[in-house]
Amino acid sequence: MRVFYWMICAVTLLTAGCWGRTQVEKGFSGALDEYREAVLSNQPRKAYRLLDSDTQQKMPYAQFEREWKTNRREMVHEARRMKLKNARMQAVIYLRKDVTATMVAEKPGQWRVEDAPGLRPAPSDPAQLIRMLVSALERRDFSMYLSLLSPAYQKAVSDEIEQKIKQIEKAAEQMSTTSGSGEVARIPLDATGAVLLVLRKVNGAWRVDGWESARSGKGK
Repeated sequence: MRVFYWMICAVTLLTAGCWGRTQVEKGFSGALDEYREAVLSNQPRKAYRLLDSDTQQKMPYAQFEREWKTNRREMVHEARRMKLKNARMQAVIYLRKDVTATMVAEKPGQWRVEDAPGLRPAPSDPAQLIRMLVSALERRDFSMYLSLLSPAYQKAVSDEIEQKIKQIEKAAEQMSTTSGSGEVARIPLDATGAVLLVLRKVNGAWRVDGWESARSGKGK
């Protein structure tokens, strides 16, 4: 699942921005161009050589190749959607775990700040807060969403996410105990199996279909 995520990220990254000609930008562009060509020409070994060493250590080539074959239709679809000339380079910098700043390259080698904590307006009334909250959710801007929460609620949300991350990481170690019909898989997220992560195969690719209580069977 982690390598498939990397594959899709690699073939969609160029749709977000235009690569400049500085050494760093040229390196990114060249690597993604090579990866895109490897996807379109069905050359998994060439694509695997472009993965970073940590990913290669965690994912042997044999497993990478299985993921490649399983998810090939979606990978090719994303690669063909790239519009290189309309792209621009964007970088998200994590100042802390839940605090980010976004940089963009408007011209080759010229970076500008697009978003940072100090640039976000403070709502002056409840109506403005609601509008900003809706905007953050519509744009899937998680950093903006968190910035609109009270300190106590922000911590509660962050703690809940951390707990879910740990549960999912633990679930990955229990894949051998997963029950499923071939199209649906249910993975226990705690020691008692009271909460299950439901996975479903959609158009040949696995997707998260929700959370489920082992007792009630209702989604969470």
